[in-house]
Amino acid sequence: VAPTDFVPLQKLTYLELSENQISSISQKTFLPLKNLVTLKLNGNKLGNSPGSLKTIAECINLRDLDLKSNLIKGSLNSNMLPVLKELEVLDLAKNSFSSVQRGTFSNYPKLQTLTLRNNQIDVLADDAFLGLNSLQKLDLSYNGIVAVSEGSLKHMNRLTVLDFTHNFLR
Repeated sequence: VAPTDFVPLQKLTYLELSENQISSISQKTFLPLKNLVTLKLNGNKLGNSPGSLKTIAECINLRDLDLKSNLIKGSLNSNMLPVLKELEVLDLAKNSFSSVQRGTFSNYPKLQTLTLRNNQIDVLADDAFLGLNSLQKLDLSYNGIVAVSEGSLKHMNRLTVLDFTHNFLR
């Protein structure tokens, strides 16, 4: 995807690029898309070029980001994800994250729904969800979580839905 591909689409608010073969995104691709509210990139191969995710930060009004099934792997931390202060919904399901590190989502003060279902998460660091004061729904189902420390879920005073279905909790 090249920067000039979206220049005539400056007023676009919804963009669906799901189920393609996108493995990298050029640095200025999303620069003209300041009005974009929803971006669906699920079913691509962005894990092959982790730096590509940072380019999404150009979408300063983004509220809904779908990065499901993108072959993203490793320990999930704040350096992997774009800074999106207005984001309300983030879907990171069906990747291969092994853990969630401290403060991973601190750049998402307005996040209300976070989906981490179907990954390989077995460790939630203390303060993994630090800064998610607006979070209402957290889906951690279908992972390998064995235990949950008190410190990993604190700070989430507005949480109303928490899904730990199909883990290894004892």
